[in-house]
This record gives sequence, structure tokens and C-alpha cells, in this order.
Amino acid sequence: MRVVASIAGLVSSTQNCSGQGYYYPEDVALGLPAACECLQCFTGVQCEIEDRECALDVTTVELSAAMPWFDQNAKMVEENLGSHYHMDYLDKPAWLAPEPGHFHMASARLSSRLNSTIRELHRVVGNAETDGYQVVVGSGAIQLLTGLAHLLAPTSDTSLYAEAPFWGCWTLLADFVQNLTLTNRTDLQPSKVVELVTSPNNPNGHAMRPTYTSGAARISDFVYYWPHMTNITSKRTE
Repeated sequence: MRVVASIAGLVSSTQNCSGQGYYYPEDVALGLPAACECLQCFTGVQCEIEDRECALDVTTVELSAAMPWFDQNAKMVEENLGSHYHMDYLDKPAWLAPEPGHFHMASARLSSRLNSTIRELHRVVGNAETDGYQVVVGSGAIQLLTGLAHLLAPTSDTSLYAEAPFWGCWTLLADFVQNLTLTNRTDLQPSKVVELVTSPNNPNGHAMRPTYTSGAARISDFVYYWPHMTNITSKRTE
């Protein structure tokens, strides 16, 4: 305990980790070392040492850049649940109980609640129009985007275009979809192009616009269009 306490005291005096890392006081309660978790290319007790020859790995999902927003708006997003909440998790909650004669009613009610909650969240945030649209759930955005690319690439000579810099998984997506070939050309026949537009963009956070303005199939990826990542200026409808 003395060792943990001494480390905690050392780090707690500089909890901002030189602005190049994050400190989680909850780790102490879990018996974990109280230390700064440094961003890539920074080391040291306070993340004060920069490795200028470091190569950034941009192939992984990294959302820690949004942490200051959640820290500043903690009271807005905080939710406290008692330790006794639904300890009987093997039994269905009352609101999920199926009606007599309706075997699948429980799953239908769960889907209905999820559907309405997603729509209400977008309504409150104001970042997407959901009226008149269907909600499709997938195991992460990459699964949904791959399915869309497959639907929009009916022939073997279809090209997938995304303005650089783009997330490295788009290369894997193009390899996975049989009819797609990743390209950086901007002079192709639009009818043979599927353009993927991510805005704000990963990895540079820039607002992006389509390069192929007409004729090409377009997938609009607004996974980062949330107030902790960018200013919300309008409801997206595309």
C-alpha cells in the first residue's frame, strides 16, 4: 500500500500528465498502478518525454481525444446505478415479459426500446434526421459499411474511392468485397465508383466533401459527427 500511495501522490500532483496522456484515479481503487497512460510517442512518469522519431499507428480506433469533452460535461452524461440493480439478471425484467401466446414479444419489445432510444438520442443531439429512416444495427460501423459497399458494387470493375488521408480499414474493406478495388483516381467514370466520405474525417478530423459530386454511389460515414468531436451545425440526412 505504501508503494501505491507514493506513486499516486507523485502522479496526482500532475494529473494532466503534461497534456500528453491521461490519469485515471479509479485505477487506485482497483488495486492498479496509479500512473499516467501516455499518448503515442510520449513516455515518462508525466508523459513529459517526446520521441520525435516515433511513427504513429493510425490503424486503430482512438477516441481518447474526446475525453476532455466528457470530463467538462461529466454531470450531463453521468449515470449512477445501484450495486443491487437487476441482480436477478437471469429473469426477464417486467417490461420485457412476453404476453401470453406471443413467444417473441420479449425480443420485439427490446428492439422497439432500442429503436426509440437511438432516435431520441439523435433528436436531442440534433446530428441526424431519423424520421422516415430505418435503423439498422450492426456489430460496429465497419460491418454496416462493408454491407453497403457490397450492395453498391454489383460489377467486378467497381472502384472504391476515399480522399486521403483515410482510415486504414478501408483497404481491408475493398479487399473483402469481391467486386471492389481501392483507387486514388479522381477521373474515373462516376457510375463505376463507390465513394466513401467520412466527416469529420479519421484521422485528421477535417470536414470532408464528396470528390465525385454526381453519378457515383456514395456512402456517408458520420460516425464522428457528435458534439464531443465537432460542432453540430445541422441534421444530416444523407
